Amino acid sequence: MTARQNSSKPRLSFEQANAICRNWIALGDQADSYFETMIESGFEAITLRKAYIESFAANASELATHRRCVTEAVKEQLGQPRSIPMTGDELKQLYFSPLLQSLRKQRDEENGCSERELSSRFEPGEAYWRREIDPCQRNLAKDRVARRVEHESRFDTVVESERHLLAEEAQRHSTGRGQKGHMFDEGDRHAFFVNVMLRDAASLGFEFDRARSRPKRPFFFKRLTDDWHLCWSVDDRFFLFTPTEGRFLPSLHLCSRKVGNPREVIEPFQTLQIRYDAIIYSFPTAYWIFHDFDQLERAIKAHLQLYGLVAATIEGGIKRILGDLPA
Repeated sequence: MTARQNSSKPRLSFEQANAICRNWIALGDQADSYFETMIESGFEAITLRKAYIESFAANASELATHRRCVTEAVKEQLGQPRSIPMTGDELKQLYFSPLLQSLRKQRDEENGCSERELSSRFEPGEAYWRREIDPCQRNLAKDRVARRVEHESRFDTVVESERHLLAEEAQRHSTGRGQKGHMFDEGDRHAFFVNVMLRDAASLGFEFDRARSRPKRPFFFKRLTDDWHLCWSVDDRFFLFTPTEGRFLPSLHLCSRKVGNPREVIEPFQTLQIRYDAIIYSFPTAYWIFHDFDQLERAIKAHLQLYGLVAATIEGGIKRILGDLPA
């Protein structure tokens, strides 16, 4: 009996975790459609950093390659089990995009060395941009090295535009429940998160779990099988970043029903992180920082909106492997 099986709590095998993630690879091909739907739903902040990175394309060919890289990166992020220890043989079974693998090989041939050897072969600035396989990311990295002051000024303009757009979004999506100034009592912050989730996550099937919640770690779950739940929680280290600023980094896990909050689980294969927020480039950054309750409400709604678009694929892929749907 292996160590993974030698536990009283349900645990995924590597084969199960890997097969579940492979069911999510197809989401990468729908990323553009999800992007447009989010904009139509009033979440436009995702457009700014996308336009910024695409502005570094030198020509139409580089732009096309960049967009393919973005799509394929989504497939790898969703198609591989994350934060789980694996053997060498198991690592060989993970999904890697043929396109990205080809570009990695091309990069190493052009550099004359592997990625891990770059720092010993080139100066730090050159090693930095030589790591990139995406032409837009490579051009951006070169610009950052060669024109640091101008580059930072240009990016600051993007961040400022994003800040104004996010403020408009917060007004648009506010229900008026957050008119309490700038918070920022810890209890109020968590209570507001629970309040919005109770109202808006219910339509996606999530319930508040009082037993597994902690004062600073509210916990929502959705039962998928007898042994496995979807579990949504926030990282209190960043949620309570400063008295006047929070950083919203929710985590969605497939979680054994017998474990506590997934952020407290230390044994592998009792949880599987689901990076639904990686489906749209820059989404986690756009809906990260908040300074009042309206901005927090907007961020929660953005995450729920995005998850709602992919829920059928995410949950169907889990049930198919764990036995509730036909293969």
